[in-house]
Amino acid sequence: WVWNVNEEQWERGYAYMVEYSKKEGNCLVPVNKITEDGYTLGRWVNKQRTRKKTMSKDRQKRLEDISGWVWAARKK
Repeated sequence: WVWNVNEEQWERGYAYMVEYSKKEGNCLVPVNKITEDGYTLGRWVNKQRTRKKTMSKDRQKRLEDISGWVWAARKK
């Protein structure tokens, strides 16, 4: 049972992101990346990057603490 679905969904995406970073050595997740069990990690990562300004400071820091995390993944 989950009381806060949004929080649980964020935590799930975060856990996938941490695992991806450990495995790949970066956080440059392609937007179409889907995990083996069907989680749309690429969409989750893209959403986090676009919502930085409205995201809590705690979540921002947690993402920034992941080895390889960058807010702007595209080269200009």
